[in-house]
Amino acid sequence: MMRAVKSVFGCRRGSSPLMEAAFVFPVLFLVLMATVDFSRLFYTSMVVSNAAAAGVRQGVSDTSHAQAAMQIAASNDATMPVNPNASLFCTCSNAPSTEVSCTTSCGTSALRKYVQVTTQATYKTLVSWPMIPSSVRVNGKSCMRVQ
Repeated sequence: MMRAVKSVFGCRRGSSPLMEAAFVFPVLFLVLMATVDFSRLFYTSMVVSNAAAAGVRQGVSDTSHAQAAMQIAASNDATMPVNPNASLFCTCSNAPSTEVSCTTSCGTSALRKYVQVTTQATYKTLVSWPMIPSSVRVNGKSCMRVQ
């Protein structure tokens, strides 16, 4: 029984491993490149989100809530250009979905101040993949209540 199995599966041909490698290596290379591209996209997304959070942290810790300082903090936190945009807005506690001027009175309800930073970066793939765009805009947004 052992000889029969060996003779069926044990016969060697000289070019068989080379043929297998010729079919397997290109597939493995494509899988590797797809993994690297997806990892880079994920990293870009994390950088953009963390830069927005850094800008908001600056806006909350700074009592003047300077938009320029929030944008600088977001840019300094990122390892790539992220195009930050900072804003300050207010709502009344009885209507939290409606923005009001930060100098108005909300009557019996409390005025709530928020700082918000949005960031965006453009991600470009290493390889031009079929049916996948080679350039993608990645957005990040962070918002925090000040008062």
